[in-house]
Amino acid sequence: MPVIKPQRIEYKPLPVRSLLREIKNTVSLTLDLAYYSVLYADKMMAYRVMKLENEIDAKWALTVMQTMMAARTPEDSESMLSIVRIANALDDVSDAAGDIAYIAIEMYEGLRALAPAILGSEEWVARVKVRKPTSPLTVAQVSTYPRHADVVAIVRNQTVIIDPPLDQEVRPGDELILRGTEEALRLIAEELGDTIQVPSLSMEGLDEASRKSLGRASWMKNMADVALDLAFHAVVYNDKGSALEVLELEEEADSKYLSLMRLLSEARSLTANEKIALTVMFTSLEKITDAAAQMASLVLSEIPIPEIVQMVEEESNEVIVKTLVEEGLDGKTIEEAKLDDIGAHVVAVKTREGNWIPLPPPNTVLHRGDMVLLKLYTEKDESLMQALEERGLQILE
Repeated sequence: MPVIKPQRIEYKPLPVRSLLREIKNTVSLTLDLAYYSVLYADKMMAYRVMKLENEIDAKWALTVMQTMMAARTPEDSESMLSIVRIANALDDVSDAAGDIAYIAIEMYEGLRALAPAILGSEEWVARVKVRKPTSPLTVAQVSTYPRHADVVAIVRNQTVIIDPPLDQEVRPGDELILRGTEEALRLIAEELGDTIQVPSLSMEGLDEASRKSLGRASWMKNMADVALDLAFHAVVYNDKGSALEVLELEEEADSKYLSLMRLLSEARSLTANEKIALTVMFTSLEKITDAAAQMASLVLSEIPIPEIVQMVEEESNEVIVKTLVEEGLDGKTIEEAKLDDIGAHVVAVKTREGNWIPLPPPNTVLHRGDMVLLKLYTEKDESLMQALEERGLQILE
């Protein structure tokens, strides 16, 4: 891989709010594209991830410069400190995404071992080719066609359109990189005349240590995803409970990381390249949970968090919404609530007794008074909020 020469970053008077929003949105893209690149052994996309990582580094530098210019009093300095630490954490996530993508560039023979980690998690990233209808669609139409998912990128004649706008035209022959639940992606693929084709690694014939290593890789990815979502929720809502949960998840991930390394050393059915690829993946996911803990610690240390952080969350491509279960949903399961139909993915449930359930399974029974954290794949508009309330969820601000 060619060395990318660092460029001098010159100060530009850009709003911190827009810089932080761009960093957050781009970090989410780099993770999705990194997972895609190793799943489909796509070197071109892996290099795109590296380019995005460098763009985030530049925006991080501009953010730090701008916060230094804005601080005029001790109170300003405290407020700006939280922005810098959030930007630092997001930059660390970007670095981890770059490390994952690097596997696709340098360790092709080890890639098949990473499929269970990505496909065994709650959110998938997959490729779908548009074969029908013959008339053009828009990204907005595809995103709800017939289930909600996120169009991460469009590949058209060797050209990649990353993070396409909702009014971007989708043409027959385009390849879409989609993110969402397995069911949503399969249904969208069917509507577009395609099927989800993903690599797989059979567990048959593998020794126990190898099977456990592959299975726990998906656990690490799930925990990294949840920790990030909970961390954003914690800083936006100043929620000490969810901040503590992030720190507990990070501690558990650290413990699991060490046990996974020991387990991997005993895995006889995996090749040397597969073990190296899994080691890089484990290390990167552990780095992501560390970054989430860094953000969550802001809430527990009571460092002031300016309002622009909440504005950034509300304007981001992904939004975390806090809801409360009301009588209409009492006693029903998450699956019966059919939240995926409207583009809402359950990140975690906090029971009325105060217990957190990260990434609850579909058969989890909800009770009146439970708090449900949702990740929205669509814009946080009035019609979506109304749809959530109609399903028995009260929106908490």
